Amino acid sequence: MKGRDIRLIAFDLDGTALNSGKQFSERTLEAIRRAIGVGKYIVPCTGRQIYNIPPGLLETPGISFVITDNGASVYGMPEHGLLYARTFDAGTSLAILALSRRLSAFCFGTNGAEGALDEKGLGWHDEETLEMIRRHRSVWNPALADLEAWIQEGRQAFNKMTIIFANPMERMIAYEQFSNIAVADITSSDIDNIELMPHGTSKADALRFVAKKAGVDMGQIMAIGDNYNDMEMIKSVGYGVAMENGVDVLKRAAVSMTASCDEDGVAKAIESVLD
Repeated sequence: MKGRDIRLIAFDLDGTALNSGKQFSERTLEAIRRAIGVGKYIVPCTGRQIYNIPPGLLETPGISFVITDNGASVYGMPEHGLLYARTFDAGTSLAILALSRRLSAFCFGTNGAEGALDEKGLGWHDEETLEMIRRHRSVWNPALADLEAWIQEGRQAFNKMTIIFANPMERMIAYEQFSNIAVADITSSDIDNIELMPHGTSKADALRFVAKKAGVDMGQIMAIGDNYNDMEMIKSVGYGVAMENGVDVLKRAAVSMTASCDEDGVAKAIESVLD
């Protein structure tokens, strides 16, 4: 596909634009700046929260939209204004919370900007994982004793609930049980987690919203990703690109493959439509 045909470039963060050290390389940031400079939209499209995106990206002039929480939220930049959101009702949130406790897993709910860690229901304890969540998430209730009451009172509507397991085998066993919650869509971004969003939520759906706002056809978009939660996005655009370090099923669905996240794969993909 010719570079002039691509008007918008969307990319995942973890395992994609970020290297294994969770950092942007200078080459990647420079490619992003070059793309913006020639009039292309740059849209980060991540499972993370808006305030959990590493420094160096959101400060880049010219970024107008950010898709977070696997497509459950879209923010307009640079004001961080919420443009689009999907949320669970209280009953679904409580059902997911109860099942995570029965399966002895961590449960972390987010509303796009902040999150709530279910410390009361922790069925296994791994301080490194807990510290990772606290360090990389904006958590408003690190000592909240009763998350059920918090939800029932309507004090928060989650748009994504992440379940983290002690090992990948437990995740695989639990996947089917979470799939029975009919009003939730289920995906994964790592070998030890399950991510649930309100039914109909996906990065692809949020990207359609952004494309309409930007006046861009989906066929004019290049999307880059590495994992299962990128699948619909990759398949919905004109030019889907998989990372070399991505899961095999995503590679098969993509139009093209770029280098790994530790070899500036996103930079190389962007550069290919600029040269």
